[in-house]
Amino acid sequence: MTSDEKIINWLIAQRNLSGITQKQLSEKLKRPQSFISKYETMQKRLTLNEFIEICRTLKADPSDAIRSTINEYK
Repeated sequence: MTSDEKIINWLIAQRNLSGITQKQLSEKLKRPQSFISKYETMQKRLTLNEFIEICRTLKADPSDAIRSTINEYK
């Protein structure tokens, strides 16, 4: 599994833990639902700004995702 996939899986887990759907997240982000679907299925790469915006919306700490990914390479 690549580091990109690990980060996306972490974002999916955070969304699920928050108990919100792709549609609800897209509404909070003021983006189309397809935006969420595309990054969750690795059809779209996220920019750092998008990643942070999604984390903030989910009330998740983006450094947790990065830290867990980095720790796997130690």
